[in-house]
Amino acid sequence: MDSNAIQTQPQRLTFATPIWLTPTLFGAFAIANGILLDWLFATINAWIVLAATLAEIFAVFFLLRRRHWVEIERDDAELFGSLLIVIAVAAYLVYPSLPGLLPPARHFDAVNHTVLAQFISENNALPRNFTGGVPPYFMSGYPAGGALLGALVSKWLGTLPIQTIHPLISFILALAAGLVFLFTHHVLRNTPHTTRHKSQAVPIAFLSTFLLFTAWAYFPGSVNDRYFYAQNISQYFALAAFYFAYRYHKARGTLWLALMPIAISLVLVSHPTPIVAPMLAAFIAILAYPHTSMRNKLTHAVILALGLVPVAIIYVIPHFAQWVALTGYGEASPFDVESIGVLLPALALIGAAIVWRTRERGAFGFIVFLIACVMAQPFVLFLARFFLPAISPYYFEKSVYLLVYPLAILAALPIASITHHASRLTLHAFRFQLSASRFIWLFAFSFALLAFIFFPPRPFAPLTLNELKIAQWAKQNLAAQNIAVVSGIREDAYWVYWPLLGKSPSDPATAAAYHLGAMTYAEWRGNPGEPDYAIIRNLARQPNDSTVQVIQQIGESAILRKPRERAAETPLPEFKSDYQVGDMFKLIGYDASDGWTRGAAISLRLHFRTLQWPPTRTGMFVQILDSTGNVVTRGEREIFNAAYPTERYPLGATLIDEWKFDLPREALPGDYSIEIAFYSQLTGDRIEIVGAMRRDQIDLRGFRSDN
Repeated sequence: MDSNAIQTQPQRLTFATPIWLTPTLFGAFAIANGILLDWLFATINAWIVLAATLAEIFAVFFLLRRRHWVEIERDDAELFGSLLIVIAVAAYLVYPSLPGLLPPARHFDAVNHTVLAQFISENNALPRNFTGGVPPYFMSGYPAGGALLGALVSKWLGTLPIQTIHPLISFILALAAGLVFLFTHHVLRNTPHTTRHKSQAVPIAFLSTFLLFTAWAYFPGSVNDRYFYAQNISQYFALAAFYFAYRYHKARGTLWLALMPIAISLVLVSHPTPIVAPMLAAFIAILAYPHTSMRNKLTHAVILALGLVPVAIIYVIPHFAQWVALTGYGEASPFDVESIGVLLPALALIGAAIVWRTRERGAFGFIVFLIACVMAQPFVLFLARFFLPAISPYYFEKSVYLLVYPLAILAALPIASITHHASRLTLHAFRFQLSASRFIWLFAFSFALLAFIFFPPRPFAPLTLNELKIAQWAKQNLAAQNIAVVSGIREDAYWVYWPLLGKSPSDPATAAAYHLGAMTYAEWRGNPGEPDYAIIRNLARQPNDSTVQVIQQIGESAILRKPRERAAETPLPEFKSDYQVGDMFKLIGYDASDGWTRGAAISLRLHFRTLQWPPTRTGMFVQILDSTGNVVTRGEREIFNAAYPTERYPLGATLIDEWKFDLPREALPGDYSIEIAFYSQLTGDRIEIVGAMRRDQIDLRGFRSDN
């Protein structure tokens, strides 16, 4: 056979590989079909996507079998190990949120993609001008592959995206662990340590995969602590691209050449932060293949590049500037001992030394090459910043996240050496009638148990399913502005107000509720200014108060109503006024100093009548001008001096906002005027004033200085 051609003899796959490949292709085709429908018809029908996806998967496997491009080998041990890893990791990550299966809210990334999934689910389309809410604002073209998949799955299951996203990303991470296991096992089978005893490769691969749990901030911690939904999906497809490049490097088959651009395209549409490393790995694996001519290498590289053209035309090029800028926003975990641990990098370093000094270079050399590709990504991004300034430091911080996967694979090599010698010594010393592979399985399960003990599942779902239902009931029967969320965790209110207000989690009104959750029962019950109703998570844990009535209860969650108490009356203002600030409150009057004596302070008391909560945090400034129009002193802060969490003041009440100013001692005698303006702290835009001569500013009665 001509070595310059792509090999078309059957690719020998163990049975675990197509089982892992099926959900991977399902996610890829589902995302691609959804984007294509949106691009062609500006609408996404979930059932058409499902039918097309199933047909495409069937066609792929039919073609592979029909053309004899694959041969399936039976390997029961590998199948058992891969299924066990996937099931164990998925259960580990989903367990803390049972029974509600609702996502954590410890980081805005959970909000961002819940918002996108909810938007897609409600509108059956990708966002085209989705600019409201907390940063980042989702513009047209924002990489929404993961959110699209979440929306589609929620449609198929008949659930809400908020209930679907967490188990979905847990399953994606479980597939990543399963892929690391398959990757490691495939490499180990060709090493001198396990060639004679192939049965040892499966438990060693199983053991090394569990090292991912020691990198807490990067693997389970990315869900429990950070919830990097989109990035985790993107990293999964980057890992898949690594695997396809490795298989191409070993077998140079048509299957792997076709799969590489699919995986890389899914990185682009999910989140582009790790894109450089898999692209480098794919192109270098092609161009560095030793047994072919440069002409054929370039031909295969062109085929790979052409495979990326559709996603570039449909998704990247039309919105490239926004695409780069918007995806560079976020928070990243530091790459340090605390976040990644010691065991994983130490074993990987030992494995790299073994590769360098022994015959393992042929099997594990590609893994070292993958690490080099990941480490090269920050350097490539640094060079790209000279041409694309929008590439933010966030890209650099996220560049190293992929390292945990090749490090876990490389760490299998010293584990193979250690367990091989340890099992022989133990068997000889205690004369156990136990095979080495069974001993390693026993050791692997013991390590998994220790990982579970030292890195236990963390409960992190602040919104239970009953709370979701009780909030939906409150929306239909009560006024949302008159409901408090009693909880010591502020994120609780953030999520509860999403179904309560009927708006997405990033809507400004819902975002305002983020600051309302840290409210105890005593604070709600004892403050007449707090709402009459309260949503609580667990009724049994609340004080026994006969004056409080249970309005509605679903499971352990309930809505309480306290007796209405009369709020303290405020004094009448000295000077009356009638200015309305947006639709939020009225300035019904004020008290101001008549004159100024050098060394004294100017006092200003503003009387506001509250109408409704502001959609965003509202700032204001007050400035005093002399007779020539020059500003002599100025103050700026949040309204009511941030006395109310995100300005959730009692509605219909009169509240006083007090200001004091010290004029400069060199201020000249004469008349002084006072100007007030209000603005959104989110956008900086001025708020319109109804009844004022100037629509964005209030001019108040001034004072005179005679000295």
